[in-house]
Amino acid sequence: MKKIILNMLILVSLIIPLDVFAKMTSDSKELIDIDKVTNLTLNYSYDDYNFDDVSVKLYYIASINKDFDYQLESEFKDYSISINGIKTHEEWDILKQTLESYIKADNIKELESYSIKNNKVEIQNLKAGLYFVENEKIDREDYTLLFDSFLLNIPDLNEDGYWNYDVNVYPKAQSFTPKYEIVNYTVTKEWKDDKKNRPQSVEVEIYKDGEVISKQILSSSNNWTYDWEAVDDGSIWTIVERNVPDGYNVSILNSGSNFIIINTSSNYEESNPQTLDNINLYFYLLIISFMGLVLGIISLILNNKKV
Repeated sequence: MKKIILNMLILVSLIIPLDVFAKMTSDSKELIDIDKVTNLTLNYSYDDYNFDDVSVKLYYIASINKDFDYQLESEFKDYSISINGIKTHEEWDILKQTLESYIKADNIKELESYSIKNNKVEIQNLKAGLYFVENEKIDREDYTLLFDSFLLNIPDLNEDGYWNYDVNVYPKAQSFTPKYEIVNYTVTKEWKDDKKNRPQSVEVEIYKDGEVISKQILSSSNNWTYDWEAVDDGSIWTIVERNVPDGYNVSILNSGSNFIIINTSSNYEESNPQTLDNINLYFYLLIISFMGLVLGIISLILNNKKV
């Protein structure tokens, strides 16, 4: 029974993103001091495991001003990614997945790399901005352990509405065991535009553990979709779009074996009447993930009864 409960908790963790994302300055009770030095502590915990010498990478994504508007920095300036005007948890999670996909595909150099000591990483003298934290995959004898990668603001706005310049984060861990079964993967292109300047096709690249496996052209002739099969061996798959059309921003959303690449026109208004074509895709993928969770729990219970 304990094994069932553990597996249920693992499944739940797979569909609940880490709750570290930007907050609006309208929630603040004080002005932000973007010149004040900030410190960050990452705290790692999973059972009684010691994580010493496990690698953690820190990326500086964007600077911020006193109005908390972002501006992409360093190599990220070259990407057609929108980082302002994002309000919901779901939107921040999509931004995280988009940035992570390009970081892995293009081997973007981190700001700094650290090793966990005493299950902590302590980073001092950080300037204000938006950061991305990438954690190393840990292969154990009987399973693989992966701490969530995530975006976070430096400084952070606490629940009382005051800016916190000594930020503590507790990354969530996911434990999984490869099934070595055939998995069907899908990448689909979605558009948010007026259809007037939409290109006839786009190019996507498919990566497995950071290595490009396939390049595909998506167009109306293949319903803007590509499918492939692969063995579930614990590898991490990512998708990126190349040569994003002028006047569009790109977002990448992954839920299990399904990838959605969204191109949003710069003049597209989210307040457009909702249709089946532009309703929040994240919501539907979350429902699909929840259904998979329920089926997984039922399967675990039935297997336990057989034993």
